[in-house]
Amino acid sequence: MSVDHIILWEEGGPSTEENLITACKKCNKTRGSMHYEEWLKSPYYRRVSNDLSGGIFNDNEEILKRLDSIPRRIHVISR
Repeated sequence: MSVDHIILWEEGGPSTEENLITACKKCNKTRGSMHYEEWLKSPYYRRVSNDLSGGIFNDNEEILKRLDSIPRRIHVISR
């Protein structure tokens, strides 16, 4: 398992509890820089989500309703 940012880190998604979900490493890598809504509609997610229980599948869909409530941050990359 890995930790995935719902709002992409590169787009100001914070590393906070409300913006992090667990994902298998393959799903995290396959999603890459895809927006969460786009990911949930992707053929890969649709195929692998058939194995998810109804509750988890619904939880993933519910995340879309709270995207606007997740604060964005400007990340400064230090050298």
